[in-house]
Amino acid sequence: MARMRRVEADDDRAPLGTDGHAADHLNDHLNDHLARHADGRAGGDPDGAPDDDRDDGPDDDPDGRRDRRPSAGRSRRRGVLPVLAGALAVLVALLVGQAVLDARQRARVAAWTELPGTVRPVGVTAGVTVGDQVEASGVFAVAEGDGAGVAGLVLARRTGDDGVRRVVATRGDDGRQAWTATLGSGPVTVEGDRVEEAGCELGRGPGAPVLCLVQDRVVVWREDGRKVLDPGSRAEVVAIDPRDGTERRRWAVPVADGFAALDDLVVVSVIEADDSVSLRAYDAATGDAAWSRTLPVAADYTAPTDALLSEPVSLDVVGDVLVVTWYLDQGLALVTRDGDVAALPAGTSRVAVADGGLRVLGRSGEGLGSTVRTQGDDALTVGGNVVVPRVDDGSLGDLLLTDAGGLTSWDPRTGAARWTSPVTPAPGPEPVVLGGVLYALQPSSLVALDGATGAERWRHALPEALTGTLLATDGRRLYVGAQEYAYGSEATLEAVGLDGVAVPVTLPEGAYAVEVRGRTLVVRGDSPDGTRSWVAVLR
Repeated sequence: MARMRRVEADDDRAPLGTDGHAADHLNDHLNDHLARHADGRAGGDPDGAPDDDRDDGPDDDPDGRRDRRPSAGRSRRRGVLPVLAGALAVLVALLVGQAVLDARQRARVAAWTELPGTVRPVGVTAGVTVGDQVEASGVFAVAEGDGAGVAGLVLARRTGDDGVRRVVATRGDDGRQAWTATLGSGPVTVEGDRVEEAGCELGRGPGAPVLCLVQDRVVVWREDGRKVLDPGSRAEVVAIDPRDGTERRRWAVPVADGFAALDDLVVVSVIEADDSVSLRAYDAATGDAAWSRTLPVAADYTAPTDALLSEPVSLDVVGDVLVVTWYLDQGLALVTRDGDVAALPAGTSRVAVADGGLRVLGRSGEGLGSTVRTQGDDALTVGGNVVVPRVDDGSLGDLLLTDAGGLTSWDPRTGAARWTSPVTPAPGPEPVVLGGVLYALQPSSLVALDGATGAERWRHALPEALTGTLLATDGRRLYVGAQEYAYGSEATLEAVGLDGVAVPVTLPEGAYAVEVRGRTLVVRGDSPDGTRSWVAVLR
């Protein structure tokens, strides 16, 4: 009897199935193979190989049906391959689609970080940390940085014991002094008087200079108010390179009551004898005169007295315009970079930037809390006080929000209410709009609302007994500052993702406030013994 051997399918053949046809085919295949093998061993081929040329007798499958019967395994394999190919194609498409979405999201976030009102990105490569504590006296700005070693410089204007006024730059990361620049000698003052120093500002844009108004005018604050002891006769503007403290330029200006950096200009203001305001603008790079304007006051203007402890006129830069405000909002004027003076409607009390444009707001007089929004020649009366987002990416279009009965969104064309949410924003911190979502800080929680419907998406509760005092964003996260409203209470800070997941940030002992200086988040605090105030940069 011939010895039986196990027969395996060829390497390129799939395993056979177990249905009836496949079983018959397997039996036929084995019998045929064994018969050929036995004939070869009996006397055919000495190596036992089958003789393909030999006539093996009558064909028991004359029509060849058995040999042409398809294998179930091969048939099943043919069905599996297209399925696998399709699944692979779907997987590749999903991966490619996700990569495209991730790339788009990264591009959106990159664009968000550059929006007006955002802070410099914090904790990009690691968690949010706090730099070294820097002496807080005289701090007026933190340099945003331009890739030339400027980022994180805390800038302060101080008068030394020798009476010399200087700008001192300290590195926010390690507390080391970077440079000092001399402005000039300070005035002789009476002991106990608080001297009002002329201002310093950091210009806008990469590489913009530090600009300081230096003059011999002496203004002090006493218990009975503001007193001008010496009107002075000399004033100049000093432009300083923020990278190393070198003096770029110095030029003479009139002795001034106000000072502001407007785009690439320096503007000083002088209050004339009739209470009108003279504005002089100079090129910050060259010191050359750009333009001058005189702004008359309203006929019913009432000048302040010293006892009211108020500035008669203030200069504020909003967007790319200069807002000149007279005492107690008795008048406003808008001045563009080119010196054009914009006429404002009667009753105007506030100017803000929203949707990348300017909004002029004022009381309508037609109802308690109603406001007027003016854009071009159109005016619209709506209920409540207008709420202007700190950051707005434009994803909600022309947005008009008020605090009427909660947070209300209005159609700026018709005045109809789009939606009203019971969310009442905390006084002070302004909302943030990113990607169609409105983030608003309530006194006890941070809330994300669908900007189109007002529906609540998520809510993050602040630590118990704390009240929200700051809402800022770098386009990647929201930064929420909070503290107790009690003397000596310490501040807290949380970094909250746009999905509502929060990470607490450890602040130094004695921290009492989190603020935004320019585009930089800083923490202010006192030493444990209360003898020194400090400021630290979040990084």
